[in-house]
Amino acid sequence: MIVDFPQGCPPDDTFPMEGDFFVLAEGNLKPGDATGRMTWQRPYEKRTGDYAGQTSNIDANALSVFKDVGDLYRARDIAPWTRRKAIAEVSVGQEDGWLKHTPADLGDSHHDWWTDPYDLIPAATVIEAKCSE
Repeated sequence: MIVDFPQGCPPDDTFPMEGDFFVLAEGNLKPGDATGRMTWQRPYEKRTGDYAGQTSNIDANALSVFKDVGDLYRARDIAPWTRRKAIAEVSVGQEDGWLKHTPADLGDSHHDWWTDPYDLIPAATVIEAKCSE
């Protein structure tokens, strides 16, 4: 695990933002549970995916959050793997880092979040359990 952002990170076109955001969380969590470290893995930390192992990639160091929870509900209809995830809400303050609006396949309200401090484990609470099997 790296302990700070790579050079050029976060990008110049990011900005501090505050408000409530939503994230896909561990599937074993129930409403009211706090999220754990696995919810907040950076893309380079994952075993699979486009950014796995790419510690120097700027995008691989950002966390993925959504401004509109509706995007995550719709994602459950189009991306089967999202049904195995809970949905959590996190409050982001301006002191918590930098965000960039990055519309994605899962939703137009997607943002990349480079936290401050780098190793921040955000306090988020599950609002919706994974979909029933």
